[in-house]
Amino acid sequence: MKKIIAANWKDNGSKKFIKEYFEYFNKNLNSENEIIIFPPDLYIDYVNQFACNNNFCVGSQKGNLFNPNSSQTSFTSGNNLNMFLDNGCSYILYGHSEVRSTWCQYY
Repeated sequence: MKKIIAANWKDNGSKKFIKEYFEYFNKNLNSENEIIIFPPDLYIDYVNQFACNNNFCVGSQKGNLFNPNSSQTSFTSGNNLNMFLDNGCSYILYGHSEVRSTWCQYY
């Protein structure tokens, strides 16, 4: 049975870390499973450069929940989901505890 292996990097990493991580990862990967990497948003484009033969997918840790096609499209928090698609993301993580606690204050 194919499994999903997801790595949420939270707010960890650097370009040096990412380069070293994928030098090891791409040499040693031997998996039929679907692998999803969730780097910090600032490193999504950089992480995509290391996808050899589409051996993993990239996702974002948080996008805004507002309709990007609505008349209200300028927000100061989160990113438009279409921007993540444009940067090669196939997945978005939702439901982080710190985000849920913030939303509960307003809704």
